Amino acid sequence: TPDFDKYPQTRRWFDVLHQAMRQHDEVFIHYQNQKGEQSERVVHPLGLSFWGEVWVLVAWCEMREDYRCFRLDRCQVITLTGKRFAERPDRSLEDFVRQQKAKATSAS
Repeated sequence: TPDFDKYPQTRRWFDVLHQAMRQHDEVFIHYQNQKGEQSERVVHPLGLSFWGEVWVLVAWCEMREDYRCFRLDRCQVITLTGKRFAERPDRSLEDFVRQQKAKATSAS
């Protein structure tokens, strides 16, 4: 079972993200990357994954117009925007996984 004790702040984002994914609500994220740089994003949350030792949000990023993964332990703010997003086959968790598999296949 993934350990919340290492990054206890991660636990607080689960309820809001699960609600957002269920209702297809956009979320606002204030994020700090590995270099300590801050950014603000509006994203469509698609899935949560435990990767290595951290929880990661897979999302469609409005700013980048592409899929992005955000480590939950680096999120300083996550809030619902009040706007809904439409499900689209080209902006889905399934499409993200398909693209990742294609990249892995072409790299080998």
